[in-house]
Amino acid sequence: MNDVEYILDFVVNLGNRMLGAGANLERVNDTMTRVCLSYHLEFISMKLIVFSFTASLGFGIVFRIGKKNLLWAGVGGALTRCVYLFLLEVIDQRILYSLLAAMFAALYAEIMAMRQKMPSTVFLYPAIIPLIPGDLLYNTAVNLILQNTSEMLRNAQNCALSLAGMSIGFVLISTFTYYRRIYYVGTDIAHHLLRRRKKDSVD
Repeated sequence: MNDVEYILDFVVNLGNRMLGAGANLERVNDTMTRVCLSYHLEFISMKLIVFSFTASLGFGIVFRIGKKNLLWAGVGGALTRCVYLFLLEVIDQRILYSLLAAMFAALYAEIMAMRQKMPSTVFLYPAIIPLIPGDLLYNTAVNLILQNTSEMLRNAQNCALSLAGMSIGFVLISTFTYYRRIYYVGTDIAHHLLRRRKKDSVD
């Protein structure tokens, strides 16, 4: 057995032991991901990145964002996943790494919107697909049905932190780009008025 197989076997056994001890699925998944990242198993990260690219691309196809933008939609999802994995490795606070990853996704969407001359939402919605806490929503609903109050509240809290971080990140970038746009529009109008006044004075 080579080193990679040994590490993977260790990670799987660790996950099984945590589940057997009563740990919730979200914590098990987070622990297994962190262990893999600590051993620099890049191929696992690459698989997640490829899945994110495919998911964002599929989202773009379903919502018909246009053939010329499909590739950029997939790239946005892949890049957001890269940033999320990096932040997950260096930051422990869920709301903080969710906020920063959402800021990156929103900034990517704004840049692509200016480049492609399209609304930013065309690129924002596919880019945030990797950030959606679907596992937490699922675990919250399941534990609510099973009447496991403690696990339900834990998953609901983590889900709320993720969504709050994402929302704040979107608002920050949207506000910044809004006032930046107003500034440049105002500057253009001022230059136009000054040029027109100079022309009138010469005449």
